[in-house]
Amino acid sequence: MDRDRLGPIHQEILRLLTQRQASYARPVSSAELGMELRVAPSYIRAQARLLRRFKLVSVRRGRGGGYYLNRANQARYESLVGSGR
Repeated sequence: MDRDRLGPIHQEILRLLTQRQASYARPVSSAELGMELRVAPSYIRAQARLLRRFKLVSVRRGRGGGYYLNRANQARYESLVGSGR
């Protein structure tokens, strides 16, 4: 996996999840992310698939669900996005 595969939208999703301190107990929904980034929630879900494939984010399903950072891969996240901040 390399940093070039992550586009600006992916980096913005990761930035927002970090900023909001998203966790399993407090995930951020695609609707919230979409509103913040001014894109459709379906677009957020489509883009989040790549982040899930890289195991950078996890999903909590169901009511009150959403996306949160996979803390087990914090070093991987920082190597992909860290210098872009």
